Amino acid sequence: MIKAKCLGCDWNGGIFGKDYDDLLEMICPRCLKKGLLVSQDDVNLKVTTYRGAEFIKFAARVLAHVEHYTVPQYRDAPNDPISEWTAEDCVRSIQKRTNRFKRQAREGQDKLDLLKIAHEACVAYNKL
Repeated sequence: MIKAKCLGCDWNGGIFGKDYDDLLEMICPRCLKKGLLVSQDDVNLKVTTYRGAEFIKFAARVLAHVEHYTVPQYRDAPNDPISEWTAEDCVRSIQKRTNRFKRQAREGQDKLDLLKIAHEACVAYNKL
């Protein structure tokens, strides 16, 4: 579960929900300021800007893609195919996806590719 509390006052929102969909609109009901401390398990993120909230929402979508599609389809590390890739292999795959951006025949493929790009960028980053 995701918890939220205000950075501007002592309001504690308690349990926020299971995903970040409403985070972009979240404003403290007590002091009416934007800026929440969002936590899940041991991770605490200060979200004080629209771009920060936008990123958290996107990151949550990437995580859902990895957990609900990639791992069931290809297995988890270290037993998945991408574990054998180098950082350069990941970047080549990213380039392949960026080269076909807006040239897809299937609806929704561009958004799906962007999630895959983010995941592959994470894997490449962790290999450096």
